[in-house]
Amino acid sequence: MNWRRGLFRLWIVGSALFVLAVAFVSYADIKEEFDAVASTPHVLKADERAVALLCADARVLPMQTISPSKIIAGIQ
Repeated sequence: MNWRRGLFRLWIVGSALFVLAVAFVSYADIKEEFDAVASTPHVLKADERAVALLCADARVLPMQTISPSKIIAGIQ
């Protein structure tokens, strides 16, 4: 058996196990942070809330700008 090949395979398996262990240990904290961000309304200028739009509804013509108030007025 080739020692270099065997140690390389051992290193690959060890690295994969390390990544899985870190993911398993950190999953709860990461999920908690994502849930906190998802439940907090994103605030723009003058306390206007950002509204999620479908891509088809969010299109703007070239060289045209759109303000958050126009987006919110169009949704309501």
